[in-house]
Amino acid sequence: MTETNGIFSEEFNKYIDEWAGMQIEIWQDRMQALWVSSSPNATGNLYKSLSTKVSPDHGRIDFTFNRYGAYVDAGIGPESKLSLDHVRKRKPWLSGNYWYSKQKLKAEMLEQTGSVYLKSISNLFNDKKK
Repeated sequence: MTETNGIFSEEFNKYIDEWAGMQIEIWQDRMQALWVSSSPNATGNLYKSLSTKVSPDHGRIDFTFNRYGAYVDAGIGPESKLSLDHVRKRKPWLSGNYWYSKQKLKAEMLEQTGSVYLKSISNLFNDKKK
């Protein structure tokens, strides 16, 4: 992999972009499997609200979605207060494999960071020898 301005390589930046896009697809697939955006009262706004912004220069991946998505995931919401008979069912679209996927990305980023760091140190020593 080649460095770009002492930061991650273009290939790794592409990897991060693709990872973020894949995570959105995973969440959308989970929503469909759990009927999150297909129930009779659903508008599909939560499904459509999923987006990501990758800032590799700052080491950030920001995911955004409508706030009520976290309540859907946890199984809480306003209907729970209307009736003791009605219990909102948890639809864990957000949780699940996200933690595992994030750990894999973290390991890859650590490896890349270490590689960039070692190259920088090596270049520093090589420059001093000249």
